[in-house]
Amino acid sequence: YADSMYPSDVYPMSSYVVGAYGNNADYDAFDIIIREGHAAGLSVHAWINPMRAMLVKEITKVPAKYKIREWYDDASKRGKYLVTVSDRVYLNPAYPEVRQLIIDGAAEILARYAVDGLHMDDYFYPTQSTSFDSAAYSEYKKNGGKLSLADYRRDCLSQLVGGLYSTVKKANSNVLFGISPAGNIGTVYEKQYADVYLWCSKEGYIDYI
Repeated sequence: YADSMYPSDVYPMSSYVVGAYGNNADYDAFDIIIREGHAAGLSVHAWINPMRAMLVKEITKVPAKYKIREWYDDASKRGKYLVTVSDRVYLNPAYPEVRQLIIDGAAEILARYAVDGLHMDDYFYPTQSTSFDSAAYSEYKKNGGKLSLADYRRDCLSQLVGGLYSTVKKANSNVLFGISPAGNIGTVYEKQYADVYLWCSKEGYIDYI
């Protein structure tokens, strides 16, 4: 939910760990998982959701020091960087700054924890409505962009995936990066704009799916 299960400089602590946004943890749950998992001979992968954030009623409780709260309070970025769909906030990967925030979250995990992999879950675009990224797409077209909206969204996601892959390999070439899209690949490609065909056919996107 654009939050963190460990003490983070990038995202607020998850309410599932500290009870409510704005609270601080007095322990590191993920560090315990890493240590206990490795002690048991397990491979431990960090698990991230790329776009889905918290509910609108929750984001106002996020401390102001975090980018997602800063963007939400900025009238020029709310509705662009952060988009509301059915009372939930989503990160919009059309913007380089948003993709970088997601990448920064991954880089922080890789720097702090001896993970064996980074795993991205299947929460991609939550809607097919053109309103989700209309401002970004209009700007893209105005600057001569030729892609359809669907292909534009696939490209935005693929830029994010490629950026995550590069970040993982730069941190540790032995760490795996993979994605678990939903099981119906046609639906994932057409309605969530995840270009699994590209990711599986070219180097530089994923190690496994």
